[in-house]
Amino acid sequence: MYLNEEGRKRLIALVEEASHPLGFRKMIEVQAQRLKGTLLGRGRYTPFYLWR
Repeated sequence: MYLNEEGRKRLIALVEEASHPLGFRKMIEVQAQRLKGTLLGRGRYTPFYLWR
């Protein structure tokens, strides 16, 4: 998946606000796996929700 410049800025801003017991890298990896599975028809995408 590729993001344009604005998309990267938004993603970075959201990730900086988020926390995950396994860390940011794992959080992004898990989300990428979930999105990939959905795009391949393996189920429904369930994102993490950021509480502000």
